[in-house]
Amino acid sequence: MYKRTILTICLLFLGIGTLQSQETNRGVALAITDKDGNQVGLYRESHALVIGVSDYTNGWKPLPGVKEDVKALEKALTENGFKVEVVLDPDSNGLKAAFEDFIKKYGWEEQNRLLFWFAGHGHTLAPPFSPDEKVGYLVPRNAPRPEKQKKEFVRLALPMYDIEQYASKKIYAKHALFLFDSCFSGALLEATRSVPIPEHISDKTGGPVRQFITAGKAGEVVPDRSIFRQQFIEALAGAGDRIGDGFLTGVELGEFLHEKVVHYSKKKQHPQYAKSRNPRLDDGDFVFAVGRNVPDKIFEDFERFRDRLKDGSLGPWMIVVPAGKFMMGSPKDEPERDGNREGPQHQVHIVKRFAMGVTEVTFEDYDHFASATDRRFPNDQGWGYGKRPVINVSWNEASAYARWLTKQTGKEYRLPSEAEWEYVARAGTTTPFSTGDCVHTDQANYDGNGEDYAGCGAKTGVY
Repeated sequence: MYKRTILTICLLFLGIGTLQSQETNRGVALAITDKDGNQVGLYRESHALVIGVSDYTNGWKPLPGVKEDVKALEKALTENGFKVEVVLDPDSNGLKAAFEDFIKKYGWEEQNRLLFWFAGHGHTLAPPFSPDEKVGYLVPRNAPRPEKQKKEFVRLALPMYDIEQYASKKIYAKHALFLFDSCFSGALLEATRSVPIPEHISDKTGGPVRQFITAGKAGEVVPDRSIFRQQFIEALAGAGDRIGDGFLTGVELGEFLHEKVVHYSKKKQHPQYAKSRNPRLDDGDFVFAVGRNVPDKIFEDFERFRDRLKDGSLGPWMIVVPAGKFMMGSPKDEPERDGNREGPQHQVHIVKRFAMGVTEVTFEDYDHFASATDRRFPNDQGWGYGKRPVINVSWNEASAYARWLTKQTGKEYRLPSEAEWEYVARAGTTTPFSTGDCVHTDQANYDGNGEDYAGCGAKTGVY
Protein backbone atom coordinates (compact mmCIF):
# COMPACT_ATOMS: atom_id res chain seq x y z
CA MET A 1 0.00 0.00 0.00
CA TYR A 2 1.16 3.55 -0.67
CA LYS A 3 2.63 4.88 2.61
CA ARG A 4 0.73 7.68 4.40
CA THR A 5 3.10 10.32 5.71
CA ILE A 6 0.59 12.60 7.44
CA LEU A 7 -0.68 11.15 10.69
CA THR A 8 -4.11 12.73 10.76
CA ILE A 9 -7.51 11.62 9.55
CA CYS A 10 -7.50 12.32 5.82
CA LEU A 11 -10.85 13.43 4.46
CA LEU A 12 -10.72 13.72 0.68
CA PHE A 13 -13.78 14.42 -1.41
CA LEU A 14 -14.81 13.58 -4.92
CA GLY A 15 -16.66 16.36 -6.77
CA ILE A 16 -18.30 14.83 -9.84
CA GLY A 17 -20.96 17.36 -10.77
CA THR A 18 -18.78 20.17 -12.06
CA LEU A 19 -16.61 18.00 -14.28
CA GLN A 20 -17.18 16.59 -17.66
CA SER A 21 -14.54 15.84 -20.20
CA GLN A 22 -14.25 17.96 -23.32
CA GLU A 23 -12.69 15.06 -25.14
CA THR A 24 -15.66 12.81 -24.33
CA ASN A 25 -18.09 15.48 -25.58
CA ARG A 26 -20.26 15.78 -22.51
CA GLY A 27 -22.02 18.76 -21.09
CA VAL A 28 -21.91 19.54 -17.40
CA ALA A 29 -24.00 17.44 -15.03
CA LEU A 30 -26.75 19.17 -13.04
CA ALA A 31 -28.36 18.20 -9.75
CA ILE A 32 -31.98 19.39 -9.40
CA THR A 33 -33.10 20.17 -5.87
CA ASP A 34 -36.43 21.04 -4.26
CA LYS A 35 -37.04 24.02 -1.97
CA ASP A 36 -35.60 22.10 0.98
CA GLY A 37 -32.36 21.32 -0.86
CA ASN A 38 -33.20 17.64 -1.42
CA GLN A 39 -32.03 16.23 -4.74
CA VAL A 40 -35.00 15.15 -6.86
CA GLY A 41 -33.21 14.60 -10.16
CA LEU A 42 -29.86 14.57 -11.87
CA TYR A 43 -28.88 15.28 -15.46
CA ARG A 44 -25.65 13.36 -16.03
CA GLU A 45 -24.98 15.01 -19.40
CA SER A 46 -26.43 18.07 -21.12
CA HIS A 47 -26.37 18.34 -24.91
CA ALA A 48 -27.79 20.92 -27.31
CA LEU A 49 -28.16 20.82 -31.09
CA VAL A 50 -28.40 24.30 -32.64
CA ILE A 51 -29.36 24.40 -36.33
CA GLY A 52 -29.43 27.66 -38.26
CA VAL A 53 -30.46 28.18 -41.89
CA SER A 54 -29.48 31.57 -43.22
CA ASP A 55 -28.45 31.28 -46.88
CA TYR A 56 -31.53 29.92 -48.66
CA THR A 57 -30.98 29.03 -52.32
CA ASN A 58 -34.40 28.20 -53.77
CA GLY A 59 -36.74 31.16 -53.46
CA TRP A 60 -36.87 31.75 -49.71
CA LYS A 61 -35.74 35.09 -48.29
CA PRO A 62 -32.21 34.90 -46.76
CA LEU A 63 -32.00 35.30 -42.98
CA PRO A 64 -28.57 36.84 -42.26
CA GLY A 65 -29.45 37.45 -38.61
CA VAL A 66 -29.60 33.69 -37.98
CA LYS A 67 -25.80 33.49 -37.92
CA GLU A 68 -25.66 36.02 -35.09
CA ASP A 69 -28.44 34.15 -33.30
CA VAL A 70 -26.56 30.86 -33.50
CA LYS A 71 -23.39 32.37 -32.02
CA ALA A 72 -25.34 33.96 -29.17
CA LEU A 73 -27.18 30.72 -28.45
CA GLU A 74 -24.00 28.67 -28.47
CA LYS A 75 -22.45 31.02 -25.92
CA ALA A 76 -25.53 31.15 -23.66
CA LEU A 77 -26.12 27.40 -23.68
CA THR A 78 -22.45 26.62 -23.08
CA GLU A 79 -22.47 28.95 -20.08
CA ASN A 80 -25.57 27.11 -18.85
CA GLY A 81 -23.72 23.79 -18.87
CA PHE A 82 -24.57 22.35 -22.30
CA LYS A 83 -22.21 20.75 -24.79
CA VAL A 84 -23.36 22.47 -27.99
CA GLU A 85 -23.24 21.16 -31.55
CA VAL A 86 -23.87 23.70 -34.32
CA VAL A 87 -25.09 22.92 -37.85
CA LEU A 88 -25.27 25.81 -40.33
CA ASP A 89 -27.20 25.97 -43.60
CA PRO A 90 -28.01 22.26 -44.00
CA ASP A 91 -29.76 21.01 -47.11
CA SER A 92 -32.59 18.48 -46.83
CA ASN A 93 -30.34 15.49 -46.20
CA GLY A 94 -28.15 17.48 -43.83
CA LEU A 95 -31.11 18.66 -41.78
CA LYS A 96 -32.47 15.16 -41.25
CA ALA A 97 -28.99 13.79 -40.57
CA ALA A 98 -28.34 16.50 -37.97
CA PHE A 99 -31.32 15.37 -35.89
CA GLU A 100 -30.72 11.66 -36.36
CA ASP A 101 -26.96 11.72 -35.71
CA PHE A 102 -27.38 13.85 -32.60
CA ILE A 103 -30.02 11.49 -31.23
CA LYS A 104 -27.87 8.44 -31.95
CA LYS A 105 -24.96 9.97 -30.06
CA TYR A 106 -26.75 11.33 -27.01
CA GLY A 107 -30.37 10.19 -27.00
CA TRP A 108 -29.88 6.70 -25.57
CA GLU A 109 -28.76 7.73 -22.07
CA GLU A 110 -31.82 8.05 -19.84
CA GLN A 111 -30.34 10.72 -17.53
CA ASN A 112 -29.29 13.06 -20.35
CA ARG A 113 -31.14 16.26 -21.13
CA LEU A 114 -31.39 17.16 -24.81
CA LEU A 115 -32.20 20.55 -26.29
CA PHE A 116 -32.94 21.09 -29.99
CA TRP A 117 -33.02 24.56 -31.58
CA PHE A 118 -33.94 25.31 -35.19
CA ALA A 119 -33.66 28.85 -36.57
CA GLY A 120 -34.92 29.36 -40.11
CA HIS A 121 -38.08 29.43 -42.16
CA GLY A 122 -41.07 27.34 -41.20
CA HIS A 123 -44.22 26.66 -43.20
CA THR A 124 -47.64 25.09 -42.75
CA LEU A 125 -49.43 22.96 -45.35
CA ALA A 126 -52.63 20.96 -45.48
CA PRO A 127 -52.33 17.39 -46.85
CA PRO A 128 -54.15 16.86 -50.21
CA PHE A 129 -56.91 14.68 -48.79
CA SER A 130 -57.20 16.34 -45.36
CA PRO A 131 -57.78 20.03 -46.04
CA ASP A 132 -58.68 20.68 -42.39
CA GLU A 133 -55.44 19.18 -41.09
CA LYS A 134 -52.30 21.24 -40.66
CA VAL A 135 -48.72 20.02 -40.96
CA GLY A 136 -45.81 22.21 -39.91
CA TYR A 137 -42.49 21.97 -41.79
CA LEU A 138 -38.91 23.07 -41.12
CA VAL A 139 -37.43 24.50 -44.31
CA PRO A 140 -33.86 23.43 -45.25
CA ARG A 141 -31.56 25.49 -47.43
CA ASN A 142 -32.50 23.83 -50.76
CA ALA A 143 -36.28 23.44 -50.42
CA PRO A 144 -38.35 25.42 -52.98
CA ARG A 145 -41.32 27.63 -52.24
CA PRO A 146 -44.37 25.32 -51.91
CA GLU A 147 -46.60 27.58 -54.01
CA LYS A 148 -44.21 26.95 -56.92
CA GLN A 149 -43.13 23.32 -56.39
CA LYS A 150 -45.35 21.81 -53.74
CA LYS A 151 -44.34 18.16 -54.23
CA GLU A 152 -40.65 19.02 -54.18
CA PHE A 153 -41.15 21.12 -51.06
CA VAL A 154 -42.88 18.25 -49.26
CA ARG A 155 -40.11 15.88 -50.37
CA LEU A 156 -37.32 18.10 -49.07
CA ALA A 157 -38.74 19.87 -46.01
CA LEU A 158 -38.79 18.19 -42.60
CA PRO A 159 -42.36 17.70 -41.29
CA MET A 160 -43.21 18.09 -37.63
CA TYR A 161 -44.58 14.57 -37.48
CA ASP A 162 -41.02 13.35 -38.12
CA ILE A 163 -39.87 15.51 -35.21
CA GLU A 164 -42.62 14.01 -33.08
CA GLN A 165 -41.46 10.51 -34.06
CA TYR A 166 -37.90 11.38 -33.10
CA ALA A 167 -39.17 12.68 -29.77
CA SER A 168 -41.39 9.75 -28.85
CA LYS A 169 -39.75 6.75 -30.54
CA LYS A 170 -36.01 7.38 -30.86
CA ILE A 171 -35.03 9.31 -27.73
CA TYR A 172 -34.57 7.41 -24.48
CA ALA A 173 -33.44 10.46 -22.48
CA LYS A 174 -36.12 11.47 -20.00
CA HIS A 175 -36.18 15.15 -20.93
CA ALA A 176 -36.09 16.67 -24.41
CA LEU A 177 -36.99 20.24 -25.36
CA PHE A 178 -37.52 21.39 -28.96
CA LEU A 179 -37.46 25.12 -29.75
CA PHE A 180 -38.24 26.43 -33.22
CA ASP A 181 -37.42 30.03 -34.07
CA SER A 182 -39.90 29.69 -36.92
CA CYS A 183 -43.61 30.19 -37.46
CA PHE A 184 -45.88 27.28 -38.33
CA SER A 185 -48.78 25.30 -36.91
CA GLY A 186 -49.85 21.70 -36.72
CA ALA A 187 -51.83 19.14 -34.77
CA LEU A 188 -49.20 18.89 -32.06
CA LEU A 189 -49.16 22.63 -31.43
CA GLU A 190 -52.92 22.95 -31.48
CA ALA A 191 -52.68 21.36 -28.04
CA THR A 192 -51.09 24.60 -26.82
CA ARG A 193 -52.57 25.63 -23.52
CA SER A 194 -51.80 27.80 -20.54
CA VAL A 195 -50.22 25.50 -17.97
CA PRO A 196 -50.12 26.56 -14.31
CA ILE A 197 -46.56 27.10 -13.17
CA PRO A 198 -45.82 24.71 -10.29
CA GLU A 199 -44.92 26.35 -7.00
CA HIS A 200 -41.68 24.41 -6.59
CA ILE A 201 -39.55 21.71 -8.16
CA SER A 202 -40.82 18.30 -7.00
CA ASP A 203 -40.33 14.58 -7.61
CA LYS A 204 -42.79 14.83 -10.51
CA THR A 205 -40.40 17.16 -12.34
CA GLY A 206 -38.12 14.20 -13.06
CA GLY A 207 -40.77 12.30 -15.04
CA PRO A 208 -40.34 11.77 -18.81
CA VAL A 209 -41.32 14.72 -20.97
CA ARG A 210 -41.12 16.09 -24.52
CA GLN A 211 -41.78 19.82 -24.84
CA PHE A 212 -42.14 22.01 -27.93
CA ILE A 213 -42.05 25.80 -28.33
CA THR A 214 -42.32 27.78 -31.58
CA ALA A 215 -41.70 31.48 -32.17
CA GLY A 216 -45.11 32.03 -33.75
CA LYS A 217 -48.16 30.62 -35.50
CA ALA A 218 -48.79 29.84 -39.16
CA GLY A 219 -48.78 32.94 -41.34
CA GLU A 220 -46.81 35.03 -38.89
CA VAL A 221 -43.38 36.35 -39.86
CA VAL A 222 -40.32 35.88 -37.69
CA PRO A 223 -38.13 39.01 -37.94
CA ASP A 224 -34.53 38.55 -39.00
CA ARG A 225 -33.47 40.07 -35.67
CA SER A 226 -35.01 37.39 -33.50
CA ILE A 227 -37.06 38.52 -30.51
CA PHE A 228 -37.61 34.85 -29.64
CA ARG A 229 -33.87 34.19 -29.34
CA GLN A 230 -33.27 37.37 -27.35
CA GLN A 231 -35.98 36.52 -24.84
CA PHE A 232 -34.82 32.91 -24.54
CA ILE A 233 -31.37 34.13 -23.49
CA GLU A 234 -32.99 36.59 -21.07
CA ALA A 235 -34.93 33.69 -19.56
CA LEU A 236 -31.71 31.68 -19.13
CA ALA A 237 -30.11 34.68 -17.43
CA GLY A 238 -32.77 34.45 -14.73
CA ALA A 239 -35.69 36.53 -15.98
CA GLY A 240 -37.75 33.41 -16.68
CA ASP A 241 -37.49 32.07 -13.13
CA ARG A 242 -40.91 33.23 -11.99
CA ILE A 243 -40.80 31.64 -8.51
CA GLY A 244 -37.20 32.45 -7.68
CA ASP A 245 -36.02 28.93 -6.86
CA GLY A 246 -32.90 29.07 -9.03
CA PHE A 247 -34.39 26.85 -11.74
CA LEU A 248 -36.21 27.55 -15.02
CA THR A 249 -38.62 24.83 -16.12
CA GLY A 250 -39.95 24.20 -19.61
CA VAL A 251 -43.40 25.33 -18.48
CA GLU A 252 -42.01 28.57 -17.07
CA LEU A 253 -40.05 29.10 -20.29
CA GLY A 254 -43.11 28.57 -22.49
CA GLU A 255 -45.17 31.06 -20.49
CA PHE A 256 -42.32 33.59 -20.37
CA LEU A 257 -41.62 33.44 -24.12
CA HIS A 258 -45.30 33.77 -24.99
CA GLU A 259 -45.73 36.83 -22.78
CA LYS A 260 -42.51 38.60 -23.80
CA VAL A 261 -42.49 37.84 -27.53
CA VAL A 262 -46.14 38.88 -27.95
CA HIS A 263 -45.35 42.12 -26.13
CA TYR A 264 -42.10 43.03 -27.90
CA SER A 265 -43.38 42.03 -31.35
CA LYS A 266 -46.45 44.24 -30.79
CA LYS A 267 -48.66 41.16 -31.15
CA LYS A 268 -47.19 40.18 -34.52
CA GLN A 269 -45.85 36.90 -33.08
CA HIS A 270 -47.62 34.44 -30.80
CA PRO A 271 -45.31 31.67 -29.57
CA GLN A 272 -46.89 28.27 -29.11
CA TYR A 273 -46.07 25.79 -26.35
CA ALA A 274 -47.04 22.12 -26.06
CA LYS A 275 -46.09 18.87 -24.41
CA SER A 276 -46.09 15.53 -26.19
CA ARG A 277 -49.43 13.97 -27.00
CA ASN A 278 -48.01 10.68 -25.71
CA PRO A 279 -49.39 10.26 -22.14
CA ARG A 280 -46.14 8.58 -21.08
CA LEU A 281 -44.12 11.62 -22.12
CA ASP A 282 -45.93 14.57 -20.55
CA ASP A 283 -45.44 14.08 -16.79
CA GLY A 284 -42.14 15.83 -16.13
CA ASP A 285 -40.59 19.16 -16.96
CA PHE A 286 -37.33 20.20 -18.61
CA VAL A 287 -35.12 22.12 -16.17
CA PHE A 288 -32.45 24.78 -16.64
CA ALA A 289 -30.34 26.16 -13.81
CA VAL A 290 -30.27 29.93 -13.35
CA GLY A 291 -28.45 32.22 -10.94
CA ARG A 292 -26.30 30.43 -8.37
CA ASN A 293 -27.47 27.04 -9.64
CA VAL A 294 -25.85 27.45 -13.07
CA PRO A 295 -23.28 24.65 -13.47
CA ASP A 296 -19.64 25.59 -13.50
CA LYS A 297 -17.60 25.57 -16.66
CA ILE A 298 -16.01 22.44 -18.11
CA PHE A 299 -12.62 22.08 -16.51
CA GLU A 300 -9.29 20.98 -17.95
CA ASP A 301 -7.26 18.14 -16.42
CA PHE A 302 -5.33 19.27 -13.30
CA GLU A 303 -7.26 22.54 -13.13
CA ARG A 304 -8.20 23.70 -9.63
CA PHE A 305 -11.60 25.12 -8.69
CA ARG A 306 -13.97 25.79 -5.80
CA ASP A 307 -17.75 25.39 -5.93
CA ARG A 308 -19.89 28.15 -4.48
CA LEU A 309 -22.11 27.42 -1.48
CA LYS A 310 -25.62 28.78 -0.93
CA ASP A 311 -24.44 31.58 1.36
CA GLY A 312 -22.05 32.83 -1.32
CA SER A 313 -18.91 31.44 0.30
CA LEU A 314 -16.66 28.88 -1.39
CA GLY A 315 -16.21 25.19 -0.72
CA PRO A 316 -12.94 23.25 -0.51
CA TRP A 317 -10.34 23.47 -3.25
CA MET A 318 -10.70 20.61 -5.76
CA ILE A 319 -8.41 19.47 -8.56
CA VAL A 320 -9.36 17.67 -11.77
CA VAL A 321 -7.83 14.20 -12.03
CA PRO A 322 -7.68 12.54 -15.49
CA ALA A 323 -8.77 8.97 -16.16
CA GLY A 324 -6.04 6.35 -16.30
CA LYS A 325 -4.74 3.11 -14.82
CA PHE A 326 -2.25 2.13 -12.11
CA MET A 327 -0.93 -0.81 -10.10
CA MET A 328 -2.79 -0.86 -6.80
CA GLY A 329 -1.02 -2.27 -3.76
CA SER A 330 2.68 -2.91 -3.34
CA PRO A 331 5.03 -5.51 -4.88
CA LYS A 332 6.03 -8.52 -2.79
CA ASP A 333 9.65 -7.40 -2.51
CA GLU A 334 8.89 -3.93 -1.11
CA PRO A 335 10.60 -3.44 2.31
CA GLU A 336 8.30 -3.62 5.35
CA ARG A 337 5.35 -4.59 3.16
CA ASP A 338 2.22 -5.75 5.01
CA GLY A 339 1.27 -8.71 2.83
CA ASN A 340 -2.23 -9.06 4.24
CA ARG A 341 -3.17 -5.45 3.61
CA GLU A 342 -1.09 -4.41 0.62
CA GLY A 343 -1.49 -7.28 -1.81
CA PRO A 344 -1.88 -8.87 -4.14
CA GLN A 345 -0.78 -6.05 -6.41
CA HIS A 346 -3.20 -5.62 -9.33
CA GLN A 347 -4.01 -3.19 -12.13
CA VAL A 348 -6.97 -0.82 -11.68
CA HIS A 349 -8.57 1.26 -14.44
CA ILE A 350 -10.05 4.66 -13.53
CA VAL A 351 -12.42 5.06 -16.47
CA LYS A 352 -13.78 8.59 -15.83
CA ARG A 353 -12.28 11.87 -14.75
CA PHE A 354 -13.13 13.15 -11.30
CA ALA A 355 -12.12 15.89 -8.88
CA MET A 356 -10.36 15.27 -5.59
CA GLY A 357 -9.78 17.59 -2.67
CA VAL A 358 -6.42 19.33 -3.11
CA THR A 359 -5.66 18.83 0.59
CA GLU A 360 -7.17 17.03 3.54
CA VAL A 361 -10.36 18.79 4.60
CA THR A 362 -9.41 21.65 6.89
CA PHE A 363 -10.89 22.61 10.25
CA GLU A 364 -12.01 25.84 8.57
CA ASP A 365 -14.08 24.02 5.92
CA TYR A 366 -15.42 21.38 8.31
CA ASP A 367 -16.34 23.95 10.99
CA HIS A 368 -18.46 25.79 8.39
CA PHE A 369 -20.45 22.58 7.94
CA ALA A 370 -20.64 21.89 11.69
CA SER A 371 -21.90 25.40 12.40
CA ALA A 372 -24.53 25.25 9.63
CA THR A 373 -25.87 21.86 10.80
CA ASP A 374 -25.57 22.31 14.59
CA ARG A 375 -23.02 19.52 14.92
CA ARG A 376 -20.20 19.21 17.43
CA PHE A 377 -16.89 20.87 16.60
CA PRO A 378 -14.05 18.32 16.56
CA ASN A 379 -11.24 18.63 19.12
CA ASP A 380 -7.89 19.74 17.69
CA GLN A 381 -5.97 18.12 20.58
CA GLY A 382 -3.87 21.23 20.85
CA TRP A 383 -2.52 21.06 17.27
CA GLY A 384 -4.45 24.11 16.06
CA TYR A 385 -7.51 24.86 13.91
CA GLY A 386 -7.93 27.02 10.78
CA LYS A 387 -6.30 25.55 7.70
CA ARG A 388 -4.85 22.52 9.48
CA PRO A 389 -6.29 19.10 8.56
CA VAL A 390 -9.40 18.31 10.60
CA ILE A 391 -9.06 15.36 13.01
CA ASN A 392 -11.37 13.41 15.34
CA VAL A 393 -14.09 13.07 12.69
CA SER A 394 -15.89 9.76 12.15
CA TRP A 395 -16.70 8.14 8.81
CA ASN A 396 -20.39 8.95 9.32
CA GLU A 397 -19.57 12.60 10.00
CA ALA A 398 -17.32 12.75 6.94
CA SER A 399 -20.09 11.26 4.79
CA ALA A 400 -22.57 13.79 6.19
CA TYR A 401 -20.17 16.60 5.23
CA ALA A 402 -20.03 15.28 1.66
CA ARG A 403 -23.84 15.12 1.48
CA TRP A 404 -24.02 18.68 2.81
CA LEU A 405 -21.65 19.87 0.09
CA THR A 406 -23.90 18.20 -2.50
CA LYS A 407 -26.95 20.09 -1.23
CA GLN A 408 -25.01 23.35 -0.94
CA THR A 409 -23.51 23.27 -4.43
CA GLY A 410 -25.93 21.21 -6.50
CA LYS A 411 -22.92 19.04 -7.49
CA GLU A 412 -22.31 15.45 -6.44
CA TYR A 413 -19.76 15.05 -3.65
CA ARG A 414 -18.81 11.81 -1.89
CA LEU A 415 -15.90 10.15 -0.12
CA PRO A 416 -13.39 8.60 -2.52
CA SER A 417 -12.94 4.87 -2.81
CA GLU A 418 -9.65 3.31 -1.71
CA ALA A 419 -8.67 2.87 -5.36
CA GLU A 420 -9.43 6.52 -6.19
CA TRP A 421 -7.43 7.72 -3.18
CA GLU A 422 -4.40 5.57 -4.00
CA TYR A 423 -4.55 6.54 -7.71
CA VAL A 424 -4.32 10.22 -6.75
CA ALA A 425 -1.73 9.68 -4.01
CA ARG A 426 0.57 7.68 -6.28
CA ALA A 427 0.28 10.29 -9.05
CA GLY A 428 1.97 7.99 -11.56
CA THR A 429 4.72 6.77 -9.20
CA THR A 430 5.40 3.11 -8.33
CA THR A 431 7.72 3.55 -5.33
CA PRO A 432 6.77 3.33 -1.62
CA PHE A 433 6.70 7.13 -1.39
CA SER A 434 6.06 9.91 -3.88
CA THR A 435 9.65 10.96 -3.17
CA GLY A 436 11.04 7.55 -4.17
CA ASP A 437 12.16 4.62 -2.05
CA CYS A 438 12.78 6.83 0.96
CA VAL A 439 11.25 9.93 2.56
CA HIS A 440 13.13 12.45 4.71
CA THR A 441 11.83 14.82 7.36
CA ASP A 442 12.52 17.80 5.13
CA GLN A 443 10.11 16.23 2.60
CA ALA A 444 7.24 15.26 4.94
CA ASN A 445 6.09 16.05 8.46
CA TYR A 446 6.78 12.92 10.52
CA ASP A 447 8.83 11.77 13.52
CA GLY A 448 12.32 11.38 12.12
CA ASN A 449 13.83 10.45 15.47
CA GLY A 450 12.63 6.87 15.26
CA GLU A 451 14.17 3.82 13.63
CA ASP A 452 15.55 4.28 10.12
CA TYR A 453 12.90 3.02 7.66
CA ALA A 454 14.25 0.10 5.61
CA GLY A 455 17.80 1.30 6.09
CA CYS A 456 17.35 4.03 3.52
CA GLY A 457 18.72 6.86 5.63
CA ALA A 458 15.37 8.31 6.65
CA LYS A 459 16.57 9.17 10.17
CA THR A 460 17.52 12.76 9.38
CA GLY A 461 16.45 16.11 10.67
CA VAL A 462 14.08 16.62 13.58
CA TYR A 463 10.33 16.24 14.15
